[in-house]
Amino acid sequence: MNKLLKPYTIIPSELYVKRDADRQLLNIINDMGRPGYVLVSRQMGKTNLLLNAKREAETSDDIFIYIDLSNPFPTAKDCFENIIDAILEIYGDSLHGLTIEIKEARKNIIDIPPHKQHENELRKIIKSISGKLVIILDEIDALTKTTYSDRIFSQIRSVYFARVNFPELKRLTYILSGVIEPSEIIKDSKISPFNIGQKIFLNDFEYDEFIDFIAKAQLSLSDELLKYIYSLTHGNPRITWDVCAEIENCAETEITIEIIDYIINKLYLISYDRPPVDNIRELIKADSELRDAIVEIEYKKGEAISDRVKSKLYLAGIINYTNGNINIKNEIIKKAINLEWINSINEEQKGLAKIALEHFENEEFAQCLNSFKRFLQDNKFQKSDSSIYYYYMGYSAYRISLTDEALKYLNNTSFDEEDETRLYYLTHNLKGLLYFYNGDLDESLQNFKIVLSRGKKDEIYARALVNFGSISLKSDKAIHIDEAKKIFIEIINEKSIDASQLDKELLDEIKSISFYNLAQISKDNDTIEKTLEYYKKAIDVAPIKVKTKIILGYLSVVDNEVKKKEVLIELVKLIKNPEIKLGEFDPDKPMNFDYEQFKEVVIYIKSINDKELYDQVKDIIRNHGSKCFAENLYEISIYCINNSLPLNAANEIWAEIYKNKDNLDYAVSKDIIFKTVKMLCFITNKKDDEDVLAEYMEMFKNERLERVDTIDIINFANYIHILIKKKNIKAALDYINLINSYKKKTAEESLISYLIIHNIELNIHLSLYNLNQSKEIAEIIMRMANDSKVCKYSNILGEDGLTIIKSNAESVLKQKNNILFPIRSERKIGRNDKVKVRFKTGEIKEGKYKKYINDIESGKCVVI
Repeated sequence: MNKLLKPYTIIPSELYVKRDADRQLLNIINDMGRPGYVLVSRQMGKTNLLLNAKREAETSDDIFIYIDLSNPFPTAKDCFENIIDAILEIYGDSLHGLTIEIKEARKNIIDIPPHKQHENELRKIIKSISGKLVIILDEIDALTKTTYSDRIFSQIRSVYFARVNFPELKRLTYILSGVIEPSEIIKDSKISPFNIGQKIFLNDFEYDEFIDFIAKAQLSLSDELLKYIYSLTHGNPRITWDVCAEIENCAETEITIEIIDYIINKLYLISYDRPPVDNIRELIKADSELRDAIVEIEYKKGEAISDRVKSKLYLAGIINYTNGNINIKNEIIKKAINLEWINSINEEQKGLAKIALEHFENEEFAQCLNSFKRFLQDNKFQKSDSSIYYYYMGYSAYRISLTDEALKYLNNTSFDEEDETRLYYLTHNLKGLLYFYNGDLDESLQNFKIVLSRGKKDEIYARALVNFGSISLKSDKAIHIDEAKKIFIEIINEKSIDASQLDKELLDEIKSISFYNLAQISKDNDTIEKTLEYYKKAIDVAPIKVKTKIILGYLSVVDNEVKKKEVLIELVKLIKNPEIKLGEFDPDKPMNFDYEQFKEVVIYIKSINDKELYDQVKDIIRNHGSKCFAENLYEISIYCINNSLPLNAANEIWAEIYKNKDNLDYAVSKDIIFKTVKMLCFITNKKDDEDVLAEYMEMFKNERLERVDTIDIINFANYIHILIKKKNIKAALDYINLINSYKKKTAEESLISYLIIHNIELNIHLSLYNLNQSKEIAEIIMRMANDSKVCKYSNILGEDGLTIIKSNAESVLKQKNNILFPIRSERKIGRNDKVKVRFKTGEIKEGKYKKYINDIESGKCVVI
C-alpha cells in the first residue's frame, strides 16, 4: 500500500481539507475589496490555505503572487522591488515587454520615493492584464526585525484608498499572513491596513472536516476510534496529520484505543519536541503572561482574560478563536502545558509562598491561590502564618468566584477577636457575602450580625451594615424588608453609624447606597414620585465614582423623554470627567463605574436617538479593547437584549451598523454584518420584509461562521412562509433542504426549533398530496417530539407549539390509505375567524372560516 500521509510542506490538492477560512479567503479574493489577513499560530496550515486559494482562484487572466517575507530585505525600496521582480520573473512572458520597461525606468529614478515608485509599477502591471492582481505576503511577522515595517503596511492602506483616483487599483488586493498581532508589527495604528482589512479565522478542523480528511487519507477506522482521535486532537491540523500518519504506518496492526494512546504519548508527551507542542512550550516558558492566563483558564476564569492576552494565546496556538468560553484547544496540548509544569517554571526562581504573596499584592488572585495550593501539596503553613495565609486564599478564591473554596479556606482561619480584631471581623464580613452568593441567606445575615455586634462602629462595621441591609432586600420575608428599610433610614440619619469614625467619602457612599436601596424598595411599594425622590437624594450625596450606577437606576424609571434627555446630558458629562475611571467589574466595589454601566449609557442614548450625545461617547466605544468599532457596537446591542433594556436601542444600533457596512471607520466584518442582518430579521419581526430576509439568506449561504441556532431557523421559517405565500413551492423546499443540511451541526438547545421547519415541510407535502413524504416527515417529527433531550427546550415553541406540531404529525401517521385529510390543530377555529386555505390545485385563498367549511370537510382544501 502506497503511503499517502508523507511529511509534505505543501499539501497536495487531493489531501487538502477546506475549512471556513477557505471560503472567507475566496470571498475576499472574489470581492476584490478590502485586504484580507490571517494571523494564526504556527502549524495551523496558513501557508497551505494561501496556496490553495491561489490554486483554486487564479485564472489565465490573473496574477497571484506569493511572497515569503521570512528573509526580510535591507530597505523598504528593496522589499517593494522584490514584490514587483517576483511578478515579472513568473509572469513576464504575458506582460508584453513590461519587464524591460520597468527595469529601464528604475535607472532614471531620482526623486521618486520608494512607495510612489511601487504604486506606479503596480499600476503598469495591472493595466497590462485583464484580470486581477492578488499579492499574498506570508510571514509578515519577520518585518518586526526591520525599521521599515510601517512603510510597507501604510503602502497597502494607501493603495486601497488610491482606488478613488486610479480605478485600475480596484483589481488589486492583498492577503497578509503571519503569527503576530497588528499592534506589534505596526507602530502607528492610523496607517495600519489591519484597520480596514478583513480578518480570516483559521481554526481547527470541525468534526465533519476531520472525517473528510480521514476519507482523503483512505484510513479505515471505526466511528468509536474516529471520535476518540477527535476528542484528543480536536481537529488540530498538524497533530491530526501526524497522528494519522503514524496510524497509517500500522496498516498491518488492528488499531485500538490503546494504540492511539501509545502513538500520542510517543509523539507529544514524553520529549515534548514535536510541533506544535515544542513551539507552544517555548513560548510559554518565555512569557509569564501566557503562564498566568493558562492558570486563569484552568480555574474557569477565561472570561477575565483581556482581549490582548486572548490574542496572544490564539497566536501561540493554545486556544481557538471563539466568542464563547476560552478553553485550551485540545487534550494533547492541555497535557503538554499542564499546571504542574507551568508552576515548576516559576518555582525554579522563587519559593511558592513568596510567589503567592507577590501575586496577592498584585491582585493576581488566581495565581496567588494556585501558588498557595501548590505549597500545601508538600508543606504546611507555620502556625503563626496559617490564618493570614488561609485568609489570602479565601479572599483570592472569592475574587475569582470560587465561593465554596473561599468558604473552606476562611473556615480554616482562627483569628483572635481581641488581638486580631480587624482580620477577625473582615473574615466574617467576607463570609457573609460568600454565604449570600451560595444562596444561604440566613448564614449570610448571621455573619454580618457578628460584625455588627462589635462596639467599634468603624469602616468594617459600616460596610457590614450596608451589606446586611442590601442582602436583607433579597429575602422574601416582609420582616427582612422592613428591617432593611429601617437600617437604610438610620444610616442616612446617622443613628446607626458613628460618622466621626468614617472618612467623608465612605460616609457619602454608604448614604448614597442607602438612598439607592430605598428607591429599589419604593419601586414595588410607593408612587413613582417617591422612587424618583430617593434616586435624586442618592445622586446628590453620592461620591463621583458611584454616581453613574445610581443615575442609571434613576433612568430606568423615568418615562418623560425630555427629562430622560436632561439626565443623559449630565450623565455623559460625568463619565467624561477625568476622575471617573472606566474599568472592569470589581466585586469589592460593585457600584463603581465599569464597562457594563457604560453599555447601559449608550443604550439609553440610543433609545432616545440623540445624535449629539451619541457622538460624545462614540470614541469610547471605538477605542475599547482590541475589537473594531462595529464589533463593540454589536456587543452593546446584545447586552441590551440580554438585560431587557429598551429594545429600540438595539434596533438603532443594528441600523447604524447596517448603514455603515462600507464605512472604513466602522471596519464592519462580514461576520458582524451577517449577525446584524440576522438580528434585524429576527428581533424587528421583519416577517414580511422579503428584501431583508433575502439578503440574510444570501449571507447565510456565503458568510455563516457559527453553528446554526434558533434565530437562524426562525428566520428561515419566516422566509419560507414568504415563498409559500408567493406560491414558489420549489424555492421553499430548496430552503428547507438547506437549513435541514445543518441539523447535525446544530446545538442541542436549538434542535427543537427544527420542528417548526419540519411542520412547514409536512404541510407543503400534504398540500401537494405527497403521502409517502408526509409520513416520513411526520415520523421525524414524532422522534424529535419524544426525545427528552430535544423537548426540554420546548418553551422555544410557545405554550402550545409542541402539542400542535405533534398532533399534526400524529394525524398523518394515523391515516391508513392514500387519502389525505386536512390537518387540524388543537385550536378551535370560529366560523368568523379569518383563515388561509390551500386547494388541491395549489391555489391559496383567504377569508372567513365559514366560507370554506364545506370545502374543508369534503377534503377539497386544507387550512394552512
